[in-house]
Amino acid sequence: MNTDQCWEIIEAARADVNLDGDTGSLDDLLGDALIARLTRLSLPEIVAFEVRFARLRGRVADLDGIHRVCRLLTTGVGDDGFTDFCAGLVGLGRHWYDLVVADPDNLADHPAVRRMAAGALHEYALLAEDFQYAAYRAYEQLTGSEDELWQETDRMWELLPDDRDPAPASADVRLPRLETLFTEGNAAPS
Repeated sequence: MNTDQCWEIIEAARADVNLDGDTGSLDDLLGDALIARLTRLSLPEIVAFEVRFARLRGRVADLDGIHRVCRLLTTGVGDDGFTDFCAGLVGLGRHWYDLVVADPDNLADHPAVRRMAAGALHEYALLAEDFQYAAYRAYEQLTGSEDELWQETDRMWELLPDDRDPAPASADVRLPRLETLFTEGNAAPS
């Protein structure tokens, strides 16, 4: 499985759910849809998907300024919350992911972020723990053990070369649009 195939599965899961609806959390909806998609794959494909997904999440986590973005949107989270946030950025889909990788301030244009800034969406709306661990849950449904996937992922990590373009060069990251959205007295509901 390559990164394009990983994205195809993510986009198919996104298409399976109503992401604009008000029922259920975004994370629950995406997590369940992704698990359903992944359980249709072979065990090696699930392992390969997890490696590709983890690399996507890691790439966005390594972006300059992304910790500031997370603090602006969530008013701060711990390490687990930060990885959930980065998984949520992958969950926004390839288009938005690419925009965020190009410039994290592009997130200011996302409708959910604008709703968060206006106080119409919870500050943790982009945290996606269930979505992040969908491969583990799918693997467990098929085998009865989640632990084996941890071991297989470690092994596969070394075998699957990274097929993405290099990360953008580091720069002095400015977030004027996000800072304006989240510092003008806007508060997300608790």
